[in-house]
Amino acid sequence: MFKKIILKNFRGFKDFESPLTPITIFGGKNNSGKSSLLEAILFVFSHHDPNCFFQMNFLRHMNDQPLFTPERLWEPLFYNFDTTQKLNIILENDKSKNNELVLQKNVSISSNNESNVNDVKNTFIQTGTAAFNYPLQFSYQSENIVEKGNYSIFNNTVNINYTKKNEKDSANFKIVLIFKPETMMSANLLAQWFGQLVLNDKKELIIKALRVFDNNIIDVQTIVKGAFGYLYATFDDGRKMPVSYMGDGINRMLNMLLGIMSAPNGVVLIDEMENGFHYSMYQKLWEILGTAAIENNCQLIINTHSWDLLNGAVKGLKNDGLLDKLSYVRLGKSAEEIKAHIFDNSLVEFALKNEMEVR
Repeated sequence: MFKKIILKNFRGFKDFESPLTPITIFGGKNNSGKSSLLEAILFVFSHHDPNCFFQMNFLRHMNDQPLFTPERLWEPLFYNFDTTQKLNIILENDKSKNNELVLQKNVSISSNNESNVNDVKNTFIQTGTAAFNYPLQFSYQSENIVEKGNYSIFNNTVNINYTKKNEKDSANFKIVLIFKPETMMSANLLAQWFGQLVLNDKKELIIKALRVFDNNIIDVQTIVKGAFGYLYATFDDGRKMPVSYMGDGINRMLNMLLGIMSAPNGVVLIDEMENGFHYSMYQKLWEILGTAAIENNCQLIINTHSWDLLNGAVKGLKNDGLLDKLSYVRLGKSAEEIKAHIFDNSLVEFALKNEMEVR
C-alpha cells in the first residue's frame, strides 16, 4: 500500500505532500484540490496509455472539443500551465519504494542521443499549429518498471515514443480504478467481476450488500442475453429484475463494491462518495465497502464534502474494528499554497463527537 503522496507542480499543487493510510478521506472546500489528488494517482498508473490525457479531460468534462494541442492536452496538468517546470508525482509505498512520474517540456528532442527506439523526427509537427506544438518528455520509475520517452502529437493522434523501457515484473502491477459520481461500469464488466466472485465462493457478500438496500432480495445471478451478461436480483416472491433497474444508489454501491473486490492489492479512488446516497445509508455503506477493502487489501482513497459521510465512516469502521485504518486529510488553501491538515482516526472521532467543523 502507499504511505505518502508527493506532488510538485501538478494542477493547483506547487509543493504538496500527505500521508496515505489503508483508508484515506480527503476533504476541503471547493477548488482545494481534492479531485486533482485522485487524478494524480490515476495518472501515474495510466501514463503508458496515449489516451491518458483525454482521460484526464474526461474526468473534468472537457472532451466536448477534443483539440489535439499541448494547450488542451498536457499544459492543464502543470502548475500555472508552465510546462518548462518539472511536474513530479511520487507515491511512496510500504516497502520504501517509490512510484515516480516526471514530466517536462522537451525543447531538445532532436539532439537527444537516446532516441534510438523510435525516430521521432517531425512527429510533433501538427499542421497549422507547428509554432505551438512540442513534445512532452517523461520518465517513470517504480519497483517493476523503468521508462523514458516523449509524448507527441501528429495527425490528431497522441503518440508515445520510448527511448528506454525495462519491465521487470508486470505480474505485480497494481490495479487502479476510479469512480466518479456518474461512473457506472458496463453491465458485461460487472457480470464478469461478479462471476469471478462466484468462482471464489464470495457471492454471499454481494447478496448481503444488496439486502441493505432491499431486504426482499434473496439471490443474485448472471443471465446472458445475446453476447452480454447482466446481473439479475431474485426477490422472495420469485420475481427477477435486472439490478441496473433498481436505482442509482444501489447500482453505485454495487459498482464500487465489485470494483474493490476485483482489485486485490490495488487502489480504488472514489470522488464525492456521498453522491447518490441518503445520509442514513452512510454508516452501512462504510461497513460494506470498508470491510471489503481491508479484507481484500485494497487501498481506498476518497474525497468528500460531507460531514455526515465522514461521521458514517467513523461509526461504520469502528463497528467493524477497522477505525485504526482510517485517516482524514483536510486540504486548506491560502494564497497559492495547498496544505494538508492531518487527522488520525482518534482525532477525527474526537472532532466529530464535539461537532467541530472539519470539512
